[in-house]
Amino acid sequence: YSLPSTKRLVDAVGPAWAKQILFGAELLDASTALRIGLVNEVHEDVDARVERLSALIAARAQVSVRGAKTIVDLVTDGRCEETGEVRALYDEAVHSAEYEEGVRAFLEKRPPRF
Repeated sequence: YSLPSTKRLVDAVGPAWAKQILFGAELLDASTALRIGLVNEVHEDVDARVERLSALIAARAQVSVRGAKTIVDLVTDGRCEETGEVRALYDEAVHSAEYEEGVRAFLEKRPPRF
């Protein structure tokens, strides 16, 4: 197993569960995976949940979605300092047409149209 992949597993489930998963190489049932934090959700109809979540994300300001993903990835990699890269993400978001539409929609008490 690669060191980065193992680190992500340990970060997700803790060292004890990571060792059990790696040493035992057993399949985990859905309820165990949920309980230990390996997955966020368990659904009977996975396709329906994927459709709902995809639609929800697609309806959001994409500049914000991309920025949030990048920032979470940076934090996950242990980078928590404000850098030019982080500032550029913020500037891109607050100077975007999506930001203007979000503010306008909030003030007009209506859903945004991104």
